[in-house]
Amino acid sequence: MRRASALGVNVNLVYVQAFTIGCFMAGAGAIIVPKPIGGAGMGVDALVLSFIVVVVGGARSLEGALVGR
Repeated sequence: MRRASALGVNVNLVYVQAFTIGCFMAGAGAIIVPKPIGGAGMGVDALVLSFIVVVVGGARSLEGALVGR
């Protein structure tokens, strides 16, 4: 964050833009997914696998995440 700011990037604006794009994508996904296909348990398998990778490998270690996968 400090390097980007030192290079003249408006970090706060980037945060706001990323949040806005994420909100629009989530809203579009909620509108586009048909109700019978989308369910409460949708994506649980990917969530559990992601959690295991982060716990085994560590949140800030790329090498550990690859080992955890």
